[in-house]
Amino acid sequence: MKRFIKKLVSISTFMALLSVNAVAFAQDVTQTPDLNVTGLGVTETTSNSVTLVWDDIAEAETYRVEYGTEPVVEQGDEYNLPPQEVETNQITIASLDPETTYYFSVVAFGTDKATASQEYSAEVSATTLAIEGFDIEDIEVVGAGTLEISFTESIVLPENPADEIVIRLLDQPSNTLNVVEVSIDEMDDSMLIVNTEAQSAGTTYAIELSEAFKNSNGDSIPETSRTDSFTGYSAGTDDDTNGAMTGLKLDSLNAVIVNDMYLIELDFNDELGLDGSTAENFKIVRTNDPNQFLNITELKVNNQDKSKFLLVTEDQSPVNYSLIMTGLTSLNGQTMSDDNAIVEFTGASMLEDGSEQNSDEYMLSNLKASQPEEGVIVLTWDAPASNDDIDGLNIYFSSNNGSSFESLANDIDPSLGRYEIDELKVDISYQIKVTTTSEGEETDGQVIEFEIAETGPASVVFGILALSGVASWMIRRKNLYLPAGHFLK
Repeated sequence: MKRFIKKLVSISTFMALLSVNAVAFAQDVTQTPDLNVTGLGVTETTSNSVTLVWDDIAEAETYRVEYGTEPVVEQGDEYNLPPQEVETNQITIASLDPETTYYFSVVAFGTDKATASQEYSAEVSATTLAIEGFDIEDIEVVGAGTLEISFTESIVLPENPADEIVIRLLDQPSNTLNVVEVSIDEMDDSMLIVNTEAQSAGTTYAIELSEAFKNSNGDSIPETSRTDSFTGYSAGTDDDTNGAMTGLKLDSLNAVIVNDMYLIELDFNDELGLDGSTAENFKIVRTNDPNQFLNITELKVNNQDKSKFLLVTEDQSPVNYSLIMTGLTSLNGQTMSDDNAIVEFTGASMLEDGSEQNSDEYMLSNLKASQPEEGVIVLTWDAPASNDDIDGLNIYFSSNNGSSFESLANDIDPSLGRYEIDELKVDISYQIKVTTTSEGEETDGQVIEFEIAETGPASVVFGILALSGVASWMIRRKNLYLPAGHFLK
């Protein structure tokens, strides 16, 4: 049933209402009849998803799909499930229960959500199908970096299972969540354990499995059932550890360079019985490419405090890595949960002049990369305020994993907020470093790592998935001395 917006109020009254309640529902914003959503219908229904489509509105920037298991029959009622936003006039709502009726309605928003449709669309309903044969039964998020996917039958892993799963933000398909490791539960061969990089709490992700995942009879999951969704891990309201489960965990990690050695400093919340003879409990992979390992050459133990360790690695690059810890048990019998077993960090980088790491004062805000067409990357950032003392910025690039950078452009006006780089080659990993200058002094910079993907009709969705667009500080420390209190002294 349609929910109508209440009568228009004056600008002054509207602003007063906003000061009382910062949440703007469709009923409270400026009426814009041209944004009314029409033509809402159901195009496909599976056992766990419903696909909706509606008439496209040229003036609409985004749409919000509201839905639940109960219809809305009175003005002011709300659906009982979290809404989803999308920029196109269609959406697949996944992670639904089989054989269940759901009700849907859509509202359109104009630029910056300053305007909304005069009323919600006509409500439609759809009933999900019963599960038949080999299919995904349920997805449960059990930690900030762990999913459990239950199937209706036993699952057989393909040769490289992490390469056969794609996870992306539902409303931003070019942004992906990297899959680090995939395994079958030892106690239940119908359950898949998927370890990912850290999820964003409350963010909705779409997960797609390829046809390479088969049951014991060699059957693949039906194509219409390989895509599902889940919401990033959030701690309970009574959990003051921000999602960290009790037990053994890593309190801190620092990537540093000491006496020309590349080190990872680890500090656990309890002592471990590791003797330094092997580092088999630790693996380090490139976050955007889990097939690239950072070799660990030695594990050093602090014999005065066995909660502290050093991993000696080969030369690190100033890119994002994931540390994977397995089989660890403390001297008090504590074990590490899946939630705490993967930690992301940025590699250390050798400095020629021994300078300190950047000050946040000179960091560009919201530095991002996007790929509008093949061979082209567009950098964007928020223009600094006039009192930020940033005089200009410089751009460097590297195609050798950040071992060295070449100058690309100097003295760019930071207020432009945009710079385009073209003639980049496909399937090459690039690192772009952006530095700022203040009173003639240049900062160390921020690094974005990405890989140019082919674009075209066959790869509109997946071709850009390799684009990481993750901006991060390069963690650096002077290499001219040992840090105070370091146990290598």
